[in-house]
Amino acid sequence: VYSLRWKKYIHPRLQKMFDKSWARYLLKTGLAGISLRLLEILTPPQRQIIQHLKEWKPDAVMASPVNLRYSSAELEYLKAAVWLRIPSVLPMSSWDNITNKGIYHIWPDRFLLWNSVQVKNIKKHQGVPSERTRIVGVNTLDQWFPPPAPTPRKVFCEKHGLWEGERIVSFFGGSSLMTLGDESGFVYKLRDIFNQSRDQRLKKTQILVRPHPRYRKFYGKINLPGVSIVPKDEFRWEQHDFLQTLYDTIYHSEVIIGVNTSVMLDAIVMDKPVISVFTDEYIHTQ
Repeated sequence: VYSLRWKKYIHPRLQKMFDKSWARYLLKTGLAGISLRLLEILTPPQRQIIQHLKEWKPDAVMASPVNLRYSSAELEYLKAAVWLRIPSVLPMSSWDNITNKGIYHIWPDRFLLWNSVQVKNIKKHQGVPSERTRIVGVNTLDQWFPPPAPTPRKVFCEKHGLWEGERIVSFFGGSSLMTLGDESGFVYKLRDIFNQSRDQRLKKTQILVRPHPRYRKFYGKINLPGVSIVPKDEFRWEQHDFLQTLYDTIYHSEVIIGVNTSVMLDAIVMDKPVISVFTDEYIHTQ
């Protein structure tokens, strides 16, 4: 999973080299891992960041997620904190950062994890001993405690082209590397299953589709009776509007359906049933 995710970000010539079986094998060896980790450790942090921390004199540095390609700034601040011996922590930002996002090349003094499962995973996949970890719960789900007031169902349904009196199930699209974020084909299959059902309740059940924000373009072409896309237009990234729409979608749904998406955790926190679809088509992303 790591190699598939990161291969497309390296130089095209290196991409071609790692298409060869011997190069892939070499990259998977412990010697290659040690060499790359050593290179990262021996490379000093950016001078500007070291200077910034010296001037700011923080009591501690918190950096997260640091193992994603757009998180290089956080990694550099963590690295500088380690070099300057400033206490540092890394709160775990999501449920799968340990297992399929990237390697933690620089370790903080403590990893702040969700639960004992993550403690086991970070030791198994990243080599981090349990002494460097602390269980603190899921800070990224604190936004639902207390939950916002739900938008009245009538108002919500009118806004999104739904019938107030019929049941709603919501399909949440993921950002899977294997599907390139396009799981829109499942929406057609789900609608067809409902339409062919002998249960009249399923025939009338509406499907609310919430694409992953980065991949909304794949779902714009869907035009089926009994299927609505939320939001209809581009995502509004203002924190209140974004969270309110997300909460309303889950709140007014009977069940949440998805292939592999973090929103399943939000739904579980709200005590909503969750269905994860297991088919051969999606087996590699699950």
